[in-house]
Amino acid sequence: MIRRFFRQPSAAYRNHQIAFTVLTLNFVVPAFTYSLLPDQALEQFMDVNRLFGGVAYPFHESESWLWRHLAAANVMTLGFMCLLLQVNLRRFLPVLVPLTFMKGYAATSWLIAFIAHSEVPLFLAGAVLDYATCIAFVTFSTRAYRDIAGRPDSDLVPRPFFVRPS
Repeated sequence: MIRRFFRQPSAAYRNHQIAFTVLTLNFVVPAFTYSLLPDQALEQFMDVNRLFGGVAYPFHESESWLWRHLAAANVMTLGFMCLLLQVNLRRFLPVLVPLTFMKGYAATSWLIAFIAHSEVPLFLAGAVLDYATCIAFVTFSTRAYRDIAGRPDSDLVPRPFFVRPS
């Protein structure tokens, strides 16, 4: 199975699968962390801020259950949308639009926060990472989608799930 995955006729589809496995995990794991281990999640953010020379974080994020759970739900939704694109790119390609919009809006929000609070470089790091993530969403999905357009599902490893009956 692994050999067939790496030798399949569509390198773009293979690369999409690898990228979206990483992206899905990149959202699903932190979403659980935000919900279940908020202090650990916040400390990781603070470590990044310190790494980039940021000041002591001036906001009291750890006290907010409202924003923590909203963030966790949003990040889990990003992970779910990545999973949909991974399990059946043909069927769920329209999900790419809200996925990219949501992450692009987050990136722009990070950038605005950095402009307002340049002493917190974590905000700029978040913006750069989120914009790069949007580029990855679009690049890997559209390349793979174009490459598999004329290929039968049997050529693809893994085969798409949730295939509509012919």
